[in-house]
Amino acid sequence: MKALKTLVASTLIAVAAPSMAGVVKQTLDFETVPVTRNNLKTEVNPYQAQNITFSDGAYSFGSKVEYGEASGATGNFFREASVYGSITKGALAMLRAPNDPISGLPSIYINVADGFDTAFSMLYTSLANVSGTVQIFSGANGEGQELVSAELGPMSGVCTLEDGTPGPSGVLCNWTKLQLGFTGSAHSIKITGANASYYFDDIALTRTSGSNVPEPASIALSLAALGALALSRKRKPQA
Repeated sequence: MKALKTLVASTLIAVAAPSMAGVVKQTLDFETVPVTRNNLKTEVNPYQAQNITFSDGAYSFGSKVEYGEASGATGNFFREASVYGSITKGALAMLRAPNDPISGLPSIYINVADGFDTAFSMLYTSLANVSGTVQIFSGANGEGQELVSAELGPMSGVCTLEDGTPGPSGVLCNWTKLQLGFTGSAHSIKITGANASYYFDDIALTRTSGSNVPEPASIALSLAALGALALSRKRKPQA
């Protein structure tokens, strides 16, 4: 009887384990993308193993400041480590992205098959006088419920270093951090804006590593354990 009680207790703890889930954070920093322009949908996707995919118009670029123009890098961006905590050798951009049927503006999607449900953040920089939006959806490719959205604020388009001096000519180096919280499980990020005007980096997706709701199989297992305990008590000889 004591052994059975121990087994039942162990089973119930195992079923309850998902409610003790931790937090998993995925960061898309694009540091391992090819130096030259790269189509993230049809060429190299460094996040394929993490079940993250990209739509048409999503490209990665290597920073020509960090790699040098002789490398073939064409990304006109960089980031000061003293200001942002890290440099950047690669970033995401929109290039020849198809127009969204609703807004009529170019849009790309980042699909996250495993989902994220706690927070979203990213760094972005852009040319002057452009605007855009970021939307988080419950389904892939912008389908399902819109969980949260935000405007991409206008940037100056001029690179100014931390000490106030001008940065390299024709290079973007002033970044803004966007942070969003929401309720629900998200599976896609939609970015809308002008082609060849933005760079996005350090896209952070945070999710719980388990679900607070037990799976049906887990519920069945716990009911079976409780049933066994009840049956053993019913069969216990009377004194």
